[in-house]
Amino acid sequence: MIAADGALTQTVRPSSAAARVDDMADSSPVVVVGATGGQGGAVLDALLEAGFPVRAVVRDAVSSKAARLADRGVELAVGDIVSGSGLTEAFTGSAGVFALTTPFESGVEAEIGQGRALIEAATSASIPYLVFSSVASADRQTAVPHFDSKFEDEQMLAATEIPHTIVGPAYFFDNLLGGA
Repeated sequence: MIAADGALTQTVRPSSAAARVDDMADSSPVVVVGATGGQGGAVLDALLEAGFPVRAVVRDAVSSKAARLADRGVELAVGDIVSGSGLTEAFTGSAGVFALTTPFESGVEAEIGQGRALIEAATSASIPYLVFSSVASADRQTAVPHFDSKFEDEQMLAATEIPHTIVGPAYFFDNLLGGA
């Protein structure tokens, strides 16, 4: 979330989270939700470049995008953030999870449901850490529908015991490229 002075803030619970991540980081994969998209794909690339094992949550393990990930040594896990199907299994045994939600396929109410499904799976899998990608100013009552839905997801996450950080990008440079 963004603080009143414009600084990016983070929420971390409990204090043993860092130790648990350190214990698992050598062999357990980091799970990336949205790995075949722009934001999740960039996170996946950075993790691979840093030498971390990665497990990508994909809807279709035989898609061309999923095949390209597998060719790069990425473990694939079939899961769906809309229904929640496969997410607990995908998250189990991970070093942590990077997740995002999107209103652009099914609307803002669906995005809130995606957040709920991700949180339920993260809780069931007892993940050691979650990085949730929201949007800058989600907490400022902007009346932008997908900002409001992301803030609702942030509030649901904050009400849990899941150790987490919320990042709030303001804009993506790729947006300037018009999908190129």
